[in-house]
Amino acid sequence: MPVPVLGIIALGRIYRRLSGIDLYGADAPDGGQRGRSLLAVYVCVLVSCFAAGFILSDQLGNAWTAWVITALVVVSTVVVGRTYDGLLREQLRSAGS
Repeated sequence: MPVPVLGIIALGRIYRRLSGIDLYGADAPDGGQRGRSLLAVYVCVLVSCFAAGFILSDQLGNAWTAWVITALVVVSTVVVGRTYDGLLREQLRSAGS
């Protein structure tokens, strides 16, 4: 578990060095209020999906429940990722002008 976490931190530092944009600082772009709200809802959806996956696979004993939950997580990640990217780009454009 520590390896992926350290990898994420390392990638953030490499990105900061290459782009000059700090993803972890106090003035880091976060998509504004809409972006923060979007991420909060997304985290709640992920936690709910994981909980539902554990409960359903334990109760039903079927592997297909995990695949359905995984599909929901993948689709929501793509949708939220693209939306959040648009919010970040909008915030960076307005800060640059």
